[in-house]
Amino acid sequence: MLAVISDGQVEFGGVEYDWKWRLIMNPDDVDIDPLDLALDYIDHMGWDYEQVDDTQFSVTLKGHWGTYAATVAWVEQTETLCVVCSLVSEDGSAGKFTPKPDLFTLLNLINDSMFTSHFSFWVAEQKVVFKTGLLLSGGQVPNNDQLENLIEAAMMMYDQYLPAFNLVELGTHTPERALKQALGRTHGRA
Repeated sequence: MLAVISDGQVEFGGVEYDWKWRLIMNPDDVDIDPLDLALDYIDHMGWDYEQVDDTQFSVTLKGHWGTYAATVAWVEQTETLCVVCSLVSEDGSAGKFTPKPDLFTLLNLINDSMFTSHFSFWVAEQKVVFKTGLLLSGGQVPNNDQLENLIEAAMMMYDQYLPAFNLVELGTHTPERALKQALGRTHGRA
């Protein structure tokens, strides 16, 4: 577990980090599991999580517009730490969306602006998910900033676009108008 070893330094899993949780020892000296580091980060943040198996865990994230379920997984074949984030409704069930052309148009508009992440629609579950990953090939070790960006960005990206998904789901806005409103792009004067 986490131990403070000196002013500004912490240790967990036999690995030393500075005050920003950047690795300060040679990662080649220690066998480091990226999923364990992500789990330690989640634990450090005080978020609720559940270990699913040796390769993944789920975490609950509270955003501005909703609560999100995120799965953090280590994919050995591609050496990638992956996050899949979806909306959870107030009763704890999956936030469902109706599969319709406007939703798919909105997803395409959003995904056109992304390079390393994307939104998908899972038909069987009727939910929109945000997927992202951190490539750690060759035994690279993620630092705290990378873990923060990976995990919190998934929730923040979903939170940013959730109003657009809701407007399209309600049928009150075109995908283009919903996206502009979600991104805060207004027209006219107040």
